[in-house]
Amino acid sequence: MRNSRAVMEREATRQLNGLQGNQPGANSQAPDSQTERSPLGWWYRIAAPPIPPASAPFAVRERVRRARLAAVLLLAFIILNVLSLPVGIGDPTTLYELLGSLIISLLLVFFNQRGLVEITGGTLVILVNAVLIAAILIGGLTTVDVLPLYDLMVIAELFAVSLLTPSSVFVVALINSAFILIDARFGAPDLQAALSSSSYTIIIRPI
Repeated sequence: MRNSRAVMEREATRQLNGLQGNQPGANSQAPDSQTERSPLGWWYRIAAPPIPPASAPFAVRERVRRARLAAVLLLAFIILNVLSLPVGIGDPTTLYELLGSLIISLLLVFFNQRGLVEITGGTLVILVNAVLIAAILIGGLTTVDVLPLYDLMVIAELFAVSLLTPSSVFVVALINSAFILIDARFGAPDLQAALSSSSYTIIIRPI
């Protein structure tokens, strides 16, 4: 089953690349040309494949749909990184993390424009978790600061279920839950003190 899905994904990518390379007028043939005149039309042209014609196979149209969703998420992630740069002015570690995240996000624009949604989605999931985990482990945060970051790890799961295979969300959720349990057990001293009185209530919410 997994092999057949992989074959379908590769075939969809091949056909999508064929539409991009051999049909330069594909955008003019698109049934949803009104979307290209939307406020985000300029960004879709940069960061997403062109809308295929209505006669394109379902796998191709589904891949383009996910790529366009990934383009929106990438734009939001890039804007968030840019707006956060002033936070890193007095903190070199934070600044390097933000710059690295911004560079990777810009590189993903290229992959997503080629219809490589798995690469884009998988990297976004890893990137979101890496940023949050780095903030938790090396940010010197107190319990009040750490607990909301546990909750924010659900963003990676939303990215996974939206851009990757549906079952991938369970893998990401399991990894995130394991990290929360380990960090809660060996994390900051004030977190240990808080857990000593109400560990179940504190940990079960983000999980």
